[in-house]
Parts: sequence; structure tokens; C-alpha cells
Amino acid sequence: MITIFEFLKKKPDKKEKQAPEQNSEPGQEQKGAEQAQPGQAFAPGKPGFEVSGQQSTPSQNQQDSGQGQQKAPSPGQAQQGHSQAQEQKGQNDTIPGSIKELESKVKATFKNSSDMVITTIKTVHGEALIVFVDGMTDKDLIDRDIVRPLRSPQFDGDVSNAISSVYNISEKYSKSVEDVLDGNVAVYFEGEGKAWIVEFKNWMQRSVEEPSAESVIRGPKEGFTENLRTNTALIRRKLKTPDLVFESMTLGKVTNTDICVAYIDGIVNTVILEELRRRLSKIDADAILETGYIEQYIEENTYSPVSGIGMTQKPDVVAGRLLEGRVAILCDGSPHVLTIPELFIENIQTSE
Repeated sequence: MITIFEFLKKKPDKKEKQAPEQNSEPGQEQKGAEQAQPGQAFAPGKPGFEVSGQQSTPSQNQQDSGQGQQKAPSPGQAQQGHSQAQEQKGQNDTIPGSIKELESKVKATFKNSSDMVITTIKTVHGEALIVFVDGMTDKDLIDRDIVRPLRSPQFDGDVSNAISSVYNISEKYSKSVEDVLDGNVAVYFEGEGKAWIVEFKNWMQRSVEEPSAESVIRGPKEGFTENLRTNTALIRRKLKTPDLVFESMTLGKVTNTDICVAYIDGIVNTVILEELRRRLSKIDADAILETGYIEQYIEENTYSPVSGIGMTQKPDVVAGRLLEGRVAILCDGSPHVLTIPELFIENIQTSE
């Protein structure tokens, strides 16, 4: 009678006896090794390789590999498609020579908004198109320096000589749209394919007054406003040096907010300046409406009670910190100016 222990003891001997029989066929060992690799379900160029009971032939392998190559475009095709997209974008950014076509394009761009003024003017040498935002420009200056000279019988067809003001020329349609939204006037003339950008900005703004949060008994009583150029002028009045630099940039994919980075060349800490430029270039947001947005994007430690970024509404304070080698950030639409870096002791100091 065979016990259970003797049966288990004899079972490995049976496998050992069967092993030489399996190893006696060399083709089966190679076949089993190939089937054991899941990543090699298809081996091109190997006739006789079986997948799911079917034998793959070299012609089938070449056909399958050709289909795989068609799915993935070559680098040359990808580069050609990218160049075609850039060429199409460049064509859409050109200014049409026809005033009717240009007028339709401008109306489609601004979605027939009610605050947009799109006017066609007939002259003795063709038609002109004037585009500006109502409420952001001075209409009296537009009528005096643009409309009247173009309608004059002495107009010789040269818009550059007709405009009685300082202007810039833009050959890109997108750039002219940005200038119009910034409060400028765009003048297009038939057959020219370019725009004359005249700066006639005029909108209601708050006057310079003392900030209530930083009122002082002794010292300047003036404070920043919501106008970026007014704020830069207030700083320039304090620091009458050519080394004072204002670097302009635009942040916000939708708002397109104008930003200024102010510093004094030769005094500024270049390490801090380069790090600030790097952090500002990484901001990818739809809206930047105030310097508080920028502060949250560039601060080192979000949850720290001390951010290391100072804030003030007084031009004299900004001027003093710039003279210490710091950097200031001004934002259009905000009277608050950021200064970097901020010392910890400044959090418990008063204005006096």
C-alpha cells in the first residue's frame, strides 16, 4: 500500500523523466520561448511564426509594417504641416487692401460691438476707414487731425502727410487691433495694406491724491492712480536719471494687461531681477486685473504669513526702495505697486 508521502515523493521524479523528452525536440523549446513573450505577438520577417493558430508570412508582415508607418507621419511631413499653418496664420494677419473687405473683417473681429466706431470716409483719392473705441479716445482731436485733412480737397493721397499728429505704422492686422483696444485710433486707406496708429487716448481717470492707507503728517501727499503712465511719470519725477528703466510686458491672455518692471540700472540686484523676469514669463493666466494676481503667482511660499513682497501706493516709497537696489512692479488699472524683495522689519514699521 502506497502512502500519501510516497506518492508526493514520486511525483517530482515523473516530471524529471518527462523533461528530457521535452528537451529532445529543439524546435519546440524555441517556439515556447517566443510564445512566452507577450510583447512579441508579431515578429516581422520571420516566416512560420504562429499567432492564434495562424501562420504569418513575410508579405503579411511587410503589409502590416507599412500600415504602421502610414499612421505615424514622418518628421518631414510634420514640419511641412507646421510651416503651412504658420503661412496660413501670416496670411490671416495681413491687412486687406480693399476697404469693404477690411470693414467686414473688422466688424467680424469686434462682433459688431456697440462701443466700437467703424467709419468709412470718402476722399478725393479713395476711401479710408477709421476705427476706435468710443469713450477711450478724444473725438475732437480725431475730427481735427484725421477726418478734416482726409476730406480736404487738397488731400493728395498721402495719409502720412495728411495726419496732423504723431503716429506709428502697423503692417499686421492683429497688432492694429491691439492698439485700438488700448485706446488708439487706427486709420486704414484703400490699397495701402497697413494701418496708421494715432494716440488720442482720453478717458475718465482719478486724479492724484493722498492714499488713505498711507497718510502721513510730514512728507509727500501724492499717491498712485489706476493709470499706468501716470504712475510711471510720478516715479520719474522723483528719480530724474537715465538709469531708471521701465520694462513693459503684457500679461493675461484675455485681459492683455500692461505691466511695467521698474529698476535703476547699475544699482539693482541683477540676480533678483533675472529671477523676477523668469517667474513673470511663466505666468499663464486669462486675467491679470491687479498686482495681487501677480503677487500670488510669483511669491516663494504661498502659505507663509510673510510673502517677501512689499506693497505701497506712494511714489516716494517706491523711489526710495529702487535706490536700495530693489525692483518694482506696476500694473495698469491698479494703484498698488509691488516692491521686491521686502525686509521682515518693514512689516512692523510705520509711514513716519
